[in-house]
Amino acid sequence: MLLLSLVGAKGDYDVLLVAMIVTGGGFGVFLSSIMTTGTTAVDPKESSLASGLIYMSRNTGGAIGIGAAATIISLVSASKITTEAASLGLSGLTHSQIVAIRGLQV
Repeated sequence: MLLLSLVGAKGDYDVLLVAMIVTGGGFGVFLSSIMTTGTTAVDPKESSLASGLIYMSRNTGGAIGIGAAATIISLVSASKITTEAASLGLSGLTHSQIVAIRGLQV
């Protein structure tokens, strides 16, 4: 994941490809070992429950991570838009104007 942070908005595809291969390999190695360890460390009658808890924890963590990242990106972009607008002499933008400008940034 650290390698993916090195890829900029106009980054090269070779850096992205290497980062994706390393990330995919890491997920393949560690997620399978975590699932195996988590399900074999409990009583065999409870292995399906352990598997479900691990899966639910991964999904919950992913949802919280995506929500946090989206919140941070939204706050940073609103702050940047307000700062840039003030430097252009446009102060006092409303929330709907910031949202409209944010849509044009894509």
